[in-house]
Amino acid sequence: MDTLTETIGSINEAALNAITTLQEQVLAFNREVAAAVGRVELPTWLPTPEPVTEMKVDDLVKQAFDYQAQRIAADRQFALGLVEIWTQTARQPATVSSTTK
Repeated sequence: MDTLTETIGSINEAALNAITTLQEQVLAFNREVAAAVGRVELPTWLPTPEPVTEMKVDDLVKQAFDYQAQRIAADRQFALGLVEIWTQTARQPATVSSTTK
């Protein structure tokens, strides 16, 4: 691999690690908040909403990310196709026509 490709790969890896670390921290914070909220005793006069049981939010999230994965795969194939077209094409010098005599 060339230096540019290795550099970009290193940057991408560092970015993914940073994002993963941040996401883990956000999840930990939300776990703590959810546990704290779960311990709060609500007054009886306060109405509580009924949980929505017919919608499976996790299925909706899975479907959205499956679509994104398919989109990324299609975009990758498109980009690779463009690279192949332009790297395989031998540039031919323009021929000068001899119509002027």
